[in-house]
Amino acid sequence: MSVLLYGMSAALALVMTNLDNLALMVALLARLPARKVAGAYALALGIILILALLVAEGAQAFPRYVGYLGVVPILLGLRELLRRHGEAPATAERPSTFVALVLTFLSVSTDSLSVLAPLLADAAPGYRFAGLYGAVAAGSALVLAGLSASGLSARLGAVLERLAPFVMIAVGIYVLLNTATDSV
Repeated sequence: MSVLLYGMSAALALVMTNLDNLALMVALLARLPARKVAGAYALALGIILILALLVAEGAQAFPRYVGYLGVVPILLGLRELLRRHGEAPATAERPSTFVALVLTFLSVSTDSLSVLAPLLADAAPGYRFAGLYGAVAAGSALVLAGLSASGLSARLGAVLERLAPFVMIAVGIYVLLNTATDSV
């Protein structure tokens, strides 16, 4: 049961840190081919998950210090909360080639990598793969949600976007704590 809950927590972490990517995907779907946009989004997400797993596996060389990776998502969440005061979201024209789309999605995925890598690094192997499966399931759901988001409420997106920094901070605190899912 705890493995399932851990997988669900990784899925939630991915969803909450990928809302900006989802919004970008929906915006790009309005003027570019769906296959190209969804494929670029999925490829970028796959790259982020592979990088998070590689960081998690590599961090096992320093098991004593893995828990300190939790500081990264805490700082990202706090930075996002501080940055929100008085800023309007920037919009920019994006090139439409597939590689450019992948790079665009990767450029806005550092928060996902910074949250998932410590979460996976702090987990025992069985939990790590449950987290990875949860993140893959969540990523698949995000692709489908983006493709069918023509009726997505802007208000719901804004509410979820406001929750994202708090989820980052919670994940960071979880990594810093010594829990039953830890590898050490």
